[in-house]
Amino acid sequence: MLNASLMAVITNAELLQGRVACEINSGDELASTELIFGGVLTQLTPEEAVAVLSALVFQASIKIYPTCAVCLLS
Repeated sequence: MLNASLMAVITNAELLQGRVACEINSGDELASTELIFGGVLTQLTPEEAVAVLSALVFQASIKIYPTCAVCLLS
């Protein structure tokens, strides 16, 4: 439990940000939370927001890389 003096310093917004960061379990939790609460995503189209958030998703190192279809290379 947090004591009263510490709770006086922490605002409700900070508590909410901390709870959101705890619920995000893939990618960089702190960067994701800052993007959400900083209003960055509200300025983007849905497609742009998905692109930004997809960059934060963790991907393990792989030894076999997928090949790109020929139609995509041109």
